[in-house]
Amino acid sequence: MSFVSDTLTPVITGVVVLGLIAWFGYIIIWAVKRSGGNVKLWIKYKIFRRKYDEDIVQWCLKANDLDMSDGDVRKKLTLHGHLPNKVDEIAYIYRKIRKMKGGLIKDEQRIRESNLQTLPEV
Repeated sequence: MSFVSDTLTPVITGVVVLGLIAWFGYIIIWAVKRSGGNVKLWIKYKIFRRKYDEDIVQWCLKANDLDMSDGDVRKKLTLHGHLPNKVDEIAYIYRKIRKMKGGLIKDEQRIRESNLQTLPEV
């Protein structure tokens, strides 16, 4: 009886508690990844409330007026020599601006190539 109460019960209790902690941790990580997409940028702009670069915001507003998709924004920025981290950051800001201005466009095939030509360089 003492083996069960002294050894086996604390081991089983410890396994159950650690399992519950791991399960809750997994649920929290899953929820953060699902809500933010890019967790680093979400923390930077939502938690620490960093200011957006004014030039980037102005460019994103012009791109939004031309109904550019996220892929077109990434392509345009990459072709102009921006680093991948900067492209991710600008695309994140662009998605937030599009959500604030009425949601994301579902049919991205309707965007014309002429819109890419009229957009000023970043």
